[in-house]
Amino acid sequence: MALTILGTLAAMPVLTSLGGVVLAVALAALPGATRSSAGIPRLWRSVYRPLVGTVLISIPIGLGLAWSRHR
Repeated sequence: MALTILGTLAAMPVLTSLGGVVLAVALAALPGATRSSAGIPRLWRSVYRPLVGTVLISIPIGLGLAWSRHR
């Protein structure tokens, strides 16, 4: 996440994209990790997964906006 912020502040969309890809990979791994978590209530998992999905969808949109801003 720090790469994304730094890339945005420095007007370097390549750095922003690198941070976005790292964030997307990390977020994509999390729902599978919570699948078998017996200690997490089902309600929290049912809220968490759509939230992660929404963020995963918004990452490429944000990266597209970052690139379009610097053309």
